[in-house]
Amino acid sequence: MPLLDKNGRILGKLNLFDLFLVVVVAAVVVLAYQRLTVGYRVAPPYALASQQVVVTVDLQLPREQTWICDVATPEAEETDPRSGDARARILGCVLEDGVPVVSLRIFAVRDGAARILFKGSPLLPGRSLRLETDIVILEGVVRRVQPERTP
Repeated sequence: MPLLDKNGRILGKLNLFDLFLVVVVAAVVVLAYQRLTVGYRVAPPYALASQQVVVTVDLQLPREQTWICDVATPEAEETDPRSGDARARILGCVLEDGVPVVSLRIFAVRDGAARILFKGSPLLPGRSLRLETDIVILEGVVRRVQPERTP
């Protein structure tokens, strides 16, 4: 028995055009599912007061961005677009061996495993971090994380 018969059916049962339509419909369903269930569309729950934590973070910026210390003024902050509350606030900026280091006050949360989370990821030294304040966009690597107090 040949794979395709004289009517263009696979094994005499399924038409090639029908098979093509089934594949196209399946692909559209998969793509629609992925598009509609993207993680950024789901808002994270608001943290309870008992889970909130304030930490001081030193953010090391690229060496070629020494100009940021002139622009990044204290009290510039990144705000949560949903609530309007501050997520991060600039405390100051210094040059250490020609490398700009920005000190930040980060308003984070502590999860059930006692990890400090910021924007859904653990806040640890070595993590890349991007902050969009009202004055400047900071993008660098976390050097130090030190808990301040519980609000």
